[in-house]
Amino acid sequence: MRRSPEPCCGSRIRRCFGRAASRAPRWRRSRCWGARAPWRPRPAWHSRASAKASTRRWSTRSGRTARAADFSYALARSSRHARLADDAYLAALMQDAGLAVVLRRAPEHGALLQGRGPTLEAGARALDALSGTGHAAAGYLVARNWKLPVEVCEAIRAHHDPRLARRLDNTARRLALLLAAGRRARDGMSPDWIDWADAADAELGLDEAALDALGRELD
Repeated sequence: MRRSPEPCCGSRIRRCFGRAASRAPRWRRSRCWGARAPWRPRPAWHSRASAKASTRRWSTRSGRTARAADFSYALARSSRHARLADDAYLAALMQDAGLAVVLRRAPEHGALLQGRGPTLEAGARALDALSGTGHAAAGYLVARNWKLPVEVCEAIRAHHDPRLARRLDNTARRLALLLAAGRRARDGMSPDWIDWADAADAELGLDEAALDALGRELD
């Protein structure tokens, strides 16, 4: 007799962001629900042209996210908490997964993700405001549904919210700090980094000189 899938937050994701975001990766679907063909609905308002444009912009953003993941991993290895390097890399790769969910609901705002560095981060915040959906919260729900470690999920949820990060347990808080430090090493000084800088220096031992040196080393 096949086991029923354990309860998860899939129904909540479907209510908030649509069915596609709630589906687990193919490897997990085949284990929990049995193999089935991928299902990719296309809403009536989602034109082929806007879908292609959103995909191109998301691909650009994904490349930037992968670069931030490289920085977060390297910073973790050089910090006081080197054991967190693998989780920091995973969390950094997933930190902007919620943007794909938001763009699926609001592809007309995809142009906000053009640009580089702080401009790109400002575009992500504007996308959240205009769509009424926080990409960090969406990414958190996707990560939970994919059964990623709890600390990784919490770091994704707090990766743009230093006040929330301060309320997390030690591991999740340090992962959130490593995500912010990875973006700082990738983009240079930005308004997003100012609220994280003191905590990253105090808890991880990562000051501005160390971040700049790593940025030059990996460029």
